[in-house]
Amino acid sequence: MAVGLGNLVMSDCSVAFMSLHALLPTSVEAGWSAIYVVRQGACWLSGEGIDGAVQLQTGDIILLPQGKQHALGQSDSKVLVSAFHHSGANPSLDDTRTHFQQQSAAENRVLACRFRNHVGQISALLTALPSIVHIPGAEGHHPSAFAPIVSLIEGEIAHPQPGSSHVVGHLIQLLFMQAIRFLLSSGEQPNALACEMAFRDPVIGTSLGLINARLGTAWTLASLAEAVGVSRSTFAARFAEKVGMTPLNYLWRRRMERAVTMLCENDLGIKEIASRIGYKSESAFSTAFKRWAGMTPGSFRSQRRI
Repeated sequence: MAVGLGNLVMSDCSVAFMSLHALLPTSVEAGWSAIYVVRQGACWLSGEGIDGAVQLQTGDIILLPQGKQHALGQSDSKVLVSAFHHSGANPSLDDTRTHFQQQSAAENRVLACRFRNHVGQISALLTALPSIVHIPGAEGHHPSAFAPIVSLIEGEIAHPQPGSSHVVGHLIQLLFMQAIRFLLSSGEQPNALACEMAFRDPVIGTSLGLINARLGTAWTLASLAEAVGVSRSTFAARFAEKVGMTPLNYLWRRRMERAVTMLCENDLGIKEIASRIGYKSESAFSTAFKRWAGMTPGSFRSQRRI
C-alpha cells in the first residue's frame, strides 16, 4: 500500500460544516471522494454502492472513496441533505466559517470534506477500495488517530490565516491516510491490496505504465495485449482481476484526470487538449468529459476560474 499512498496528491479540496435540519437542494459531482466526521448528533448515510442505509453516531468517521452519488439524512427512510449543496467553484474558508457559525447550534453537525485526485496510481487505488470505510467512534469520541487532525481542521475553519486552504488540503490527506491505515489493520482490504499488487504484476504493471505515459496513443484492447505480450482474453481477464475494471475503462479515467489537470493548469485550447490525450475530435472529447464530470470541458474550466 505504501506505493499508492506515496503518490497521493489531492487537489480541489473543500471543507464545510453541515446541518441536517434544513432541506437543501444538492448534487454530488462525479469523481469526488468524501470524508464525513460526525461531530454532534446522529444521521443516516445512503447511496450507490452502499448496502441499505448506514447509521452514524457522534464520533464516527466515514470515507467514501469512489465518488458515487450518496446522501445524508435524519432517518433511514427519508434522505434530507446530500453531501455538498454547492457546485462549481469551491467555497472559500471565509464562506465555510460563516456557515459554521450559523449552524453551530444544530442538533446534528457533520464536518464534510471532499477532494479530487489526478495522479494515476491513487486513482486506481480509490476505485479498488470498498464503497464505504466506516471508522466507528467510541462513547462519542473520534478514534485517537483522527481526533487531533479534526481539531486542526476546525481551527483553520474558525480562524483562517494565509495559506489555510493549503493546510486544510494536507489535513484532509492525513484523514484519508489514517482511514486507509484503519482499513488495512481491520483485515478488510482484499480489493485495496489487489490494486497495489497490480502495479507489481509484470504484465499489468507494464500496461499501466504504458497507458499512463502515452495517453495520446490510440490504445485498443488488442494493441495493449500485444504490447505486453499476451493474448487479448488473458490480458482482459488479468487486468480486470488486478485493477477492478476493464483496460479501456482505466484508460478513459486516466485521460479524464489528465484533462482536468490541463484544464485547470494551462490555457491550451479544448481541441489541443483532446488531441494530447488521444481523442480525434473536440466533440468526442467533450462527450467523454461530460460523462466524467457532468459538464463540458469549457464549463468546467470556466467554473474553476470564478
